[in-house]
Amino acid sequence: NNAYSAVGYGIYHGGTITLTQRWNRGLQFQVNYTFSRALDDTSDFSSLTTPFRPGFLNLDYGVSDFNITHNLVANGVYSLPFRSTPGNLGRSIFTNVTISPIVSARSGVPFTSLVPGLENGTIGHNSNARPWHEGRNDGQGPDFVSEDLRISKTLTWKDSHQSLELIAQSQNISNRTNFAEVNNNFPANPNYPLSGTGTLENGPYNLKGFTPKSVSQLSEPLAFTSSYPARRISLGLRFAF
Repeated sequence: NNAYSAVGYGIYHGGTITLTQRWNRGLQFQVNYTFSRALDDTSDFSSLTTPFRPGFLNLDYGVSDFNITHNLVANGVYSLPFRSTPGNLGRSIFTNVTISPIVSARSGVPFTSLVPGLENGTIGHNSNARPWHEGRNDGQGPDFVSEDLRISKTLTWKDSHQSLELIAQSQNISNRTNFAEVNNNFPANPNYPLSGTGTLENGPYNLKGFTPKSVSQLSEPLAFTSSYPARRISLGLRFAF
């Protein structure tokens, strides 16, 4: 049987800096940066994260599963300053055009290294466990950066309240590969080398993943194993009346 109890403890420290340009001459933008740290002794009710000693949660106190140390989000809206002129096709094309970019960048979420553990499922209801000297969530996953863009043009009719908006938008327009997960499974070898002069038995465990160069490397410890969606482009129409 699984027993659930609201005994977890967590704390969040954060500071935010915001720069805002209000609408002026067809331009507005906002930039937000947050520096934070989330700490707890358990991050979820999932049985997969069951602590080895449920009565001593203080031994699992560390960075939260959802901790994001650095987070930057910038967005803007810019309306091109062109006005339609009879007989001037170029100006007509760029009239009532609005460009709206969004840039998101954040540091990676943490992960915990695992090695083959007790086969009876005592640790986290699976056969894996942390190395003896490793804390919870000592590793850091891959960073995330995405640039999104929306461009729209509004067509209006003289002496009419109707309009047609042409919309083109893209997520991850630069098609950057943003990795989502790290292979955190290590072999049962206490002498397995880690970064620097450390070993799996004693650390240090401030590990980061690497980009695999072949399919065979996907099974190697610390290889990135999955990614967020590639660039996506969508087109749309909106009719107002």
